[in-house]
Amino acid sequence: MQFADTSMNLADFIGTYGEAIKGSLSNLYPPHVELGQHPVELPSLKRRPLGRQADALKALEHSLKVNKGTLLVAEMGSGKTYQAIVAAQLVQFKRVLVLCPPHLVEKWVREVQVALSGVHAQVVRSVSDLEEIHRTGREGFFVMSRETAKLGSYWEPVLHYRSFGHAGSRYKALCCPACGQELLEKEERLHRADLEDTKRYCKAEIRGRDNRGEQTTRTCNTPLWQVSNQGPRRYPLGEYIKRKMPRGFFGLLILDEVQEYKATESAQGRIAGSLAEVCGRSLALTGTLYGGYASNLFSLLHRFSPAIRKQFNYSEEARFIQYYGLVEEITTYAEQEDGRSSGRKSATVRSREIPGVSPLLLPRLLDNVVYLRLSDISDHLPSYSEDVVMVELGAQREAYREFEGALTQKVKEALRMKDRRLLGAMLQSLLHYCDTPYRGEEITVKDKFGKRHTVLTAPALSAEEIYPKEGRLLEDMRAEREQGRRVWVYVQGTEKRDITKRLRDLLTERGHRVAVLKSTTVPAEKREAWVERQVNAGVDVVICHPKLVQTGLDLIDFQTFIFYQGEISTYVMRQASRRGWRIPQKQAVKVLHYVYAGTLQERMLSLIARKAQCSLALEGELSSTGLDSMVVEDTFLALAKSLVRAEKIERVVFSTVEADRMIGENPPVTALVTAPKVVSLSELPQVVYFDAPVTLGTGRRKKVVGSEVGMLFDVRAA
Repeated sequence: MQFADTSMNLADFIGTYGEAIKGSLSNLYPPHVELGQHPVELPSLKRRPLGRQADALKALEHSLKVNKGTLLVAEMGSGKTYQAIVAAQLVQFKRVLVLCPPHLVEKWVREVQVALSGVHAQVVRSVSDLEEIHRTGREGFFVMSRETAKLGSYWEPVLHYRSFGHAGSRYKALCCPACGQELLEKEERLHRADLEDTKRYCKAEIRGRDNRGEQTTRTCNTPLWQVSNQGPRRYPLGEYIKRKMPRGFFGLLILDEVQEYKATESAQGRIAGSLAEVCGRSLALTGTLYGGYASNLFSLLHRFSPAIRKQFNYSEEARFIQYYGLVEEITTYAEQEDGRSSGRKSATVRSREIPGVSPLLLPRLLDNVVYLRLSDISDHLPSYSEDVVMVELGAQREAYREFEGALTQKVKEALRMKDRRLLGAMLQSLLHYCDTPYRGEEITVKDKFGKRHTVLTAPALSAEEIYPKEGRLLEDMRAEREQGRRVWVYVQGTEKRDITKRLRDLLTERGHRVAVLKSTTVPAEKREAWVERQVNAGVDVVICHPKLVQTGLDLIDFQTFIFYQGEISTYVMRQASRRGWRIPQKQAVKVLHYVYAGTLQERMLSLIARKAQCSLALEGELSSTGLDSMVVEDTFLALAKSLVRAEKIERVVFSTVEADRMIGENPPVTALVTAPKVVSLSELPQVVYFDAPVTLGTGRRKKVVGSEVGMLFDVRAA
């Protein structure tokens, strides 16, 4: 056993020993492409690659030739579209199918025409377009909206109910029409609204026996939806390509913004996976591969990485998380009563995923993932800063604290009863009440007869008051206008809790020219032109939800981006924050996150920061500024627990990537366990790193930990 005599966080460790590590890794994983030694040669190329784009292109060319699936993880603004187009030409694919968000189809055609000379590009909108391409054998780039690829005839949920439970505690719930089992998702009952929201499939396990009489288990996978007689009859173009066109007719499938295909059961994810198989080769593009959880990666890698498909079945997401994720085990103790006070306690242990990823996953990504940062492309890129602006509560302080106290009790009751139906609604109310105290809040619940009952209310305060966050926005807007900088403001309240009108009025009264962008303002494919019109009209601030501009839009006419209200999705937050920091931006870009100090907003931002930091670490970016300075745990459930401190974490298994942050910035001495198979707890310091499977303790206390090489174990909790 060897003990290190000092400790440091991961970023400092890499900074100190980076060269030695790089040398060792080069021997373990020799590069297929050396930097700077392979100029791109392509006669049809109109624009030469910038900076390290040439190296990335050579890496893409190599991977596309030897791998079925390739991923380009390139920072927003680094030219993913350009690199995908050029890489496809370098490998000489005759026909390339591009699947992208609906507002980017025209941009893709335009980018092909700008990058290459004499190469055909067109938008595919119908079956007749595909038939014409097949009949003529035309070559080039064929761009299809993901909506066109997946949408067919209207559908409706299949609703079957039956009784479950035992005598005296019977209840009626949705069941599968084929196997009859109750419909559950992560141990939670599915309701009619869940089936109406998205196409779902039964995930119940069915046991049986094979031809040799051995017991088997399979997933039911029966569709919980059917084609509706309402609406137009149409054929999804993705299905047409899969079923009607020759396999390999399109030599390469390019999937733009692939992070939007992460949902396991989404229709667009399924059709993307099918098209990848039909085309034979796929190139997936993203600026945010990882959303903070290992499970975010599973469906993406399973669809586009043959190596992951070989190691894991489609239904083995849980095993993937055990291998490559971060798992928290929670032990709950309860008194057992048998008519007397026995003093005995029963313990239940459950596990759940928390943000983080094991470095063991990185070798699985080296062969077919190409990484590129914006700083690799241009030495003249303007500066980028990201800061958290803490604002103290003002006139709403007392009302907020009272509402928080009452809501905390309700959340405690919900957690105790394991009832999560209202958790989201309650926490959303508390998050928004800081920003809109003039509107008040009312939380209601629907009973089994469909009647709504009020659970909790918060009073509506004066609408004449300018609240602290509003005042800070007005102050920052005045300063930005004096410097000639345009501002883009992100908010969450655009519908039920619409905040855009009040902010627009406050800014307009002070001489600002304001535009509000909503999902109904203009179709997605016309948003780029809409933004250009606003700039030409002299608008100096635009207000919108970050999801409306998270992909594809270049907002280089704006230099300051303010998250007036926090965005809980790591993908959306990272994408939206980089809309203005891209070539050819000339001015420094500033991103501000407004948050009321000491409120649930601050806790939520720290949870978002944790996911963002995990995400960046997987892409090789180690930072201690901006949001990264606010690292804690994650999700609405974690928010609820942070609010009430309802459960005690007894045991946590860490991945090495997150250990320094989860255990603390300066953890005690770390042990590197190399040889022993059985280790006494008393021999170990607080934090242990295993490079081989290790068993802790002996006899009944024996427990195997670090079953995967490269895991950290917190001995305090053992």
